[in-house]
Amino acid sequence: MNWRERITVDPLVCHCKACIKGSRVMVSVILDNLAEGMSKTIEP
Repeated sequence: MNWRERITVDPLVCHCKACIKGSRVMVSVILDNLAEGMSKTIEP
């Protein structure tokens, strides 16, 4: 998997911070959550 296909930086979205493509979820939020021990899977 190529990370460049899933992560974008757009000056009009999230103040030009790296986000998951097609969303406003910042990569930094995901990495912070994983660092704190949050699971990689989302349970319904």
